[in-house]
Amino acid sequence: MGNGAVFSDNGMTCATRLYPLGSLVCVTNIENNKKVYVEVTDRIGKRFANTRIDLSKKAFSDLTNGNLNLGLVKVRVEEI
Repeated sequence: MGNGAVFSDNGMTCATRLYPLGSLVCVTNIENNKKVYVEVTDRIGKRFANTRIDLSKKAFSDLTNGNLNLGLVKVRVEEI
């Protein structure tokens, strides 16, 4: 990952260009109001730099009640 750590699907991490590495952000699923708190540990590609945040498998699962088939969901992101 961009922060030098080894990636784990079970970590509560994300990739984004919206916040500095090491930032803690709250991601809220607009549909079900579920929240997860994740650390920014990597950068997402420039193509989606201003529109997406890429969550680890564990964080996405918690945000969608275990439904990993959703793919993309609308979220609100707030830096803590």
